[in-house]
Amino acid sequence: MHYRGIYYKMQQDYKNLQWLIESGADEAITDSPINRFESTDKQEVKQFHNIDKIPLKSDKALNKNHSQPTGNQHAISQAQENAENCNSIEELKTAINNFNFCSLKNTAKNTVYYRGTNTPKILCVGLSPNKQDDNNGSPFSGDMNLLIDRMFKSAGFDIETIAFTNSVFWYPPGERTITTQEYKVNKPFLFRTIELANPDLIIVFGNELSKYIFNENALKLRGKITKLKINKDFRAFVLYSARQMFNIPAYKKQVWQDLKKVKEYLSND
Repeated sequence: MHYRGIYYKMQQDYKNLQWLIESGADEAITDSPINRFESTDKQEVKQFHNIDKIPLKSDKALNKNHSQPTGNQHAISQAQENAENCNSIEELKTAINNFNFCSLKNTAKNTVYYRGTNTPKILCVGLSPNKQDDNNGSPFSGDMNLLIDRMFKSAGFDIETIAFTNSVFWYPPGERTITTQEYKVNKPFLFRTIELANPDLIIVFGNELSKYIFNENALKLRGKITKLKINKDFRAFVLYSARQMFNIPAYKKQVWQDLKKVKEYLSND
């Protein structure tokens, strides 16, 4: 019982941490104030506590020779080439199925690409497939994401006019959040999907995906139309993720109210 209690607490702590990250609380605050006018060597060292800000020698070496791309750059280039050669959602599905430059594919059961009409009025984009999506081979098919279907219907939408996809097409082990590299490798396929589907509106689910696509926190974008430039300006609307709605029931009401706004907005077109 003692170990079970510890395990349960760890699960709750993980869920709480995941919720904070998805809500945009992803920066820590120091225990004591920092004097920005202080110029001692000690203070200068403190400013580089984030390893991402330290210029690595390997990065400099790579920048000197662009003719030798990294593995990630090669994967992105390959994805761009493959995506540009596709002229339909079905061709994209085949290209993604045959794409072997994303490590997530090595541990996933299925490629989880697209669900719904190829000419949607609304294209819903999630961050990544969950375990049930991986088992079913279909996006937004798990219990959490079926809630999205019901909310659209209750807000007055015809579900047959809505399509679903994700920013990556393979299940991340343990349902961890995807990395920047994984997003960038899959991004050409995602953006080509948006071009070919040509929806009236894109709905982006969750804070992590909002930061990847718009470089902006979902809390700042939620509730208003945002432009996404690809081959033209697409209209987008940011909502909370399905996981957030499950963990915080109050968010369900907020999302439903947001969907009512979307319905009214599209009705005025």
